[in-house]
Amino acid sequence: MQELALLVSRKSVGETEAEKIRGLHNDVLQDVNRAAAAANTGESAQVQAIVDSIEKIIEVLNIRLNELERQSSDGPEAWIAFTAEELRADILAFFDAVERNSRGGYRFVDNIALKDDRSYFVDLQFHSSNSDQITMPLLVKDVFRDLVANARKYTDPGGNILAGVFQDAEHLRLVVEDNGRGIPEESIESVVDFGIRAGNARSKTSYGGGFGLTKAYYITKNFGGRMWIESEINYYTRIKVVIPNQIPKL
Repeated sequence: MQELALLVSRKSVGETEAEKIRGLHNDVLQDVNRAAAAANTGESAQVQAIVDSIEKIIEVLNIRLNELERQSSDGPEAWIAFTAEELRADILAFFDAVERNSRGGYRFVDNIALKDDRSYFVDLQFHSSNSDQITMPLLVKDVFRDLVANARKYTDPGGNILAGVFQDAEHLRLVVEDNGRGIPEESIESVVDFGIRAGNARSKTSYGGGFGLTKAYYITKNFGGRMWIESEINYYTRIKVVIPNQIPKL
């Protein structure tokens, strides 16, 4: 599992490496299934929960693997078409992994009627005005995922996370909004600087390096786009990215 994770953490993966990763994937699943089959009957529920977690981890790693293969062959700045379901599955896989890591501390729901104080309501919307696909670089797809991760990180359970992508003939638009702790007005301009976290976020346990918004800002600029941050303390944060389309003409 560790070797699998290390390979997938690389910035590019060629065809030979991808085959090796998929082989490791199969080896891990076979070992897990053998261990599950040998478990005592009384431990079956616990074992199944572990099996489910490992399968989900591999599923997330495989999503990353597919992206790295495409990035290796097409380049990180190539505009790639995704269906709405592909984009949704990627974000849902992230939320599922985070939920499992919480060990029952909270969950994610997509129906507001199911939300309670220990869950997040998540609304994901993906639309294109001129096709059934949305085209974007993998780097920008990563930005969207990072913004969603930030929204979850700085919103307590019981909060709302709204995220959407819309593409028309001219622009690609990404918006992520939460009702979390917010960003102080005096910190909004500086939070895109490397390693900077707003004063009210420094007490929040985080395994990141303060790079998420920096990455989003510079990738947006690299593609000729703009990024806006609106926020109010203890009320909301809304981040909007608009990038001009650079889709190759067929």
